[in-house]
Amino acid sequence: MTSTSPVWHPFTQHAVHGEIPKIVRTDGAWLEAEDGRRIFDAISSWWVVTHGHRYPPIMAAIRAETERLDQVQTRAGIRAQTDDVAGVWRDFGFDENDIEHDGIR
Repeated sequence: MTSTSPVWHPFTQHAVHGEIPKIVRTDGAWLEAEDGRRIFDAISSWWVVTHGHRYPPIMAAIRAETERLDQVQTRAGIRAQTDDVAGVWRDFGFDENDIEHDGIR
């Protein structure tokens, strides 16, 4: 069986890999597929492996931040946090040629 997903999934070969499960929810170290299966997530990013999916303190911080401010294009203004982060990068040795208007190159 071959995957019908139009999305490239790293480390899979669409010609031989079965259908890619569609994940509809996460909790701690678990993924929940659209068909109800629970799948142990042993290959996620460092942060998910360290804290788990939807780690309550991280989710609370995200909620609090989006209640204040969701997005500001740097062409229209600058978020205080963006300026602070750029300063930290500069302290690590990046200069103005490494820092673009929309982020780090």
